[in-house]
Amino acid sequence: APGAARRGIARRLAEAGAATLEELAGPERTADPLLRRSLIAAHLMGALELVRDGTAVLRQDDPFGTVTVAANPQV
Repeated sequence: APGAARRGIARRLAEAGAATLEELAGPERTADPLLRRSLIAAHLMGALELVRDGTAVLRQDDPFGTVTVAANPQV
């Protein structure tokens, strides 16, 4: 799932520039809490791969706060 999440994140960043992990995982998938956590974890892994590649940056303003993924402005 991280590979699919990575492709979805790259598409979303190309369109919107930035999104939270919760937005990337999709608000329509909140019914099952276990599935929701799994989707957020997969999207975090995909986002970390994009950061490693230099195409994205992560921001988290507070400990345990919302994680925002944004397109790297230097690319």
